[in-house]
Amino acid sequence: MEENNNSNSKDEGQTNGNGHSNLKVSDASKKKKKYKLDDTVPSVFPDEEVRLKLFEHLETIKVKKMKKNAKVLNTIAGPYEVQYPLDVLQNLLCGRSISTYPHIPGKPNRDGDPICDSYTVQLLEDDVAVAVVCDGCNWGRRPMVASNAAKSAFSEYIRNHLGDIDELRDAGHYLLQALSYCHLKIIEGKEDIWEAGTTTLLGGVLFRIKKSKEEVKSEKDKDSFKWVWCGISIGDCKAFHYNAATKKLTDVTPNNRKNWKDAKDPGGRLGPYVGNGEPDLRNTLVHRVFCEENDLILILSDGVHDNLDPQVLGKDPKDAGEQFAHVKDWNSFKDDIEAEAAKSAYMSNFLIRDLILGGQDDEKLRSKVFSATVGEESLSPESIVQRIMKHCLAVTAKGR
Repeated sequence: MEENNNSNSKDEGQTNGNGHSNLKVSDASKKKKKYKLDDTVPSVFPDEEVRLKLFEHLETIKVKKMKKNAKVLNTIAGPYEVQYPLDVLQNLLCGRSISTYPHIPGKPNRDGDPICDSYTVQLLEDDVAVAVVCDGCNWGRRPMVASNAAKSAFSEYIRNHLGDIDELRDAGHYLLQALSYCHLKIIEGKEDIWEAGTTTLLGGVLFRIKKSKEEVKSEKDKDSFKWVWCGISIGDCKAFHYNAATKKLTDVTPNNRKNWKDAKDPGGRLGPYVGNGEPDLRNTLVHRVFCEENDLILILSDGVHDNLDPQVLGKDPKDAGEQFAHVKDWNSFKDDIEAEAAKSAYMSNFLIRDLILGGQDDEKLRSKVFSATVGEESLSPESIVQRIMKHCLAVTAKGR
C-alpha cells in the first residue's frame, strides 16, 4: 500500500528518522480520557487496565475530522477466484494471495486449498484508507470462513467509527473494539461456538493529522507529519514501513511472534481457542508510524514472511548484522527477544535490498526474482508485490 503524504506542524510531532516522534504535548492533553465500550459488542478484553495499556502509548495529536460510515471510493480484496489474481488499484495499492503448496496428482486443486489468507483495502472519502490482512489458522473451510468474516467485520467496524476518532489515541481504542467485533462475527450463528474457525489479523487505518492554523496559512513547514498509519495485530502477520526519503525499512510489529521456535504457533488468534471459547490475546499489539510522501506500508501474512526468515533461508545469526556476530547459531541467543530482533533485522534488510530497491548480484535467488531495473516503475506497489511473490515461489520450489 502506498501513501501520498506531505507535512504537518512542529507543535504536533517531528520524526527522528526511524518512525518515532518527539512531541510537545500540553499538560491538559495528558489527562486520561475515558473510553466507553460498545454495548452491542462484548469486549474480548476482560481486564480494562490491560486493554487501556495496549494503546496508551499513542499520542494525543488531533486528527482531521472524518465521517462516520464514510463513503467507499475504491476497494481491492481477495482471494475470490481459482487463479487468485493480482489486485491492483492504479499506482496506490496492490494485494495478492497465492498458494505455494503442490498440485497433487488426481486432485483438481492444490494441496491445502482453499487459501485461508484474505485481505481488503478500502479507499474512503476524507483521504482515509482501511487495510486488513487475515490468515486463517490451519487448513480447510472453517479457518477460511473465519478469515473472511474477520476481514469484513474489521473494515466495517472501523469505517463506521471513523467519525468518533478525534485524536490519534482514540484510534487505538476503536482498533481494539474492532477485534471484539471480529470475534463476534466469527462465532455468530454457531450453535456450538467451537464449530467456528480461528484467524490471525493485522489491520489498520491511514488518516490525516490535523494541521495547525499557522501551517494552513504558510504551508512552509516540511518537518512534521500530515499522515499516520495506526494499526493493530493479533497473531504473526507483520507490517513494515518503507520511508521513501531515507530509503529505510522499519518493522513496525517487532517481537510479535512470541514463540519463534514454533512456526505453527502464531501467538494469538481470533475465534474460539481458549477457556470457554474466547480468543487468544497473547500478542495483541497496537502500533503507529508517521508517514511521508511516497512511503509504503507492507502487510505480510506469515506464509510470506516465513520465506524471508534467515533461518529458513539457511543463514547464520551473523548475517542479520554485526551486532549478532557473537551468536554461534539460532539456538544460542540469550532470549527470544534477541532472536526475534535478529530475524526482524534480517527480514528488513532483505526486503529493502533485494525486493524493494533491488539490484543484481551473484545470488542465484535474486536472479530468479528480478527482471526490471530499479526506477519509479519498479518501486510501485504492484512491482514489489510481484517480486515478493516470485521470491516465495522460488524459495518453496524444491518443497513442491
